[in-house]
Amino acid sequence: MPKLNVTQAMTKALSYEKKGDIAQAAAIYQIVLENFPNNSRAQLGLKGLSRHFTDTTAHSPPQTANRN
Repeated sequence: MPKLNVTQAMTKALSYEKKGDIAQAAAIYQIVLENFPNNSRAQLGLKGLSRHFTDTTAHSPPQTANRN
């Protein structure tokens, strides 16, 4: 990936998030936080992604036994 400034990286992460590529968005947020640990936008972005993981598992349909 070419070198991006923080604003470009955050825009790219948000773009990936909107496309549903949560892993790629998380990777970009992590890179920003490695270089700028107090970046609140990256912290919030990563926290928002964690909701995707909990939402998808929390709203999974219950598994029921087939009684035929």
